Amino acid sequence: MHSDKDTNGKTLNICPGPPGKNDEIILLSLASCDKKYRVVRILGGTSLHSRLHSMGIVPNETLKVVLRTGGGPMAIAIKGVKIALGRGISHKIEVSEINELSQVSEEPK
Repeated sequence: MHSDKDTNGKTLNICPGPPGKNDEIILLSLASCDKKYRVVRILGGTSLHSRLHSMGIVPNETLKVVLRTGGGPMAIAIKGVKIALGRGISHKIEVSEINELSQVSEEPK
């Protein structure tokens, strides 16, 4: 587990998961439609963390970008629910793309 400090100097626990060689962390506002991403970190205070947590947007959770407008809000699907996020909030969520090819599921024989 990695820890970081917020703007008030308080320590935040961040669970980025195991790092990979090709993990590129981007802001959710820059994510492409119809791709899956893993939430890496939320760049905000306790109020934003609490609000996003209540919507199921937490580190290590998987989401999919459903709709992205040029400079306005975007829609994501997370845990089977579609959620609209404003541009300001989407600028505060760091994600990394999930490479479908690297996730090989093993079926029991």
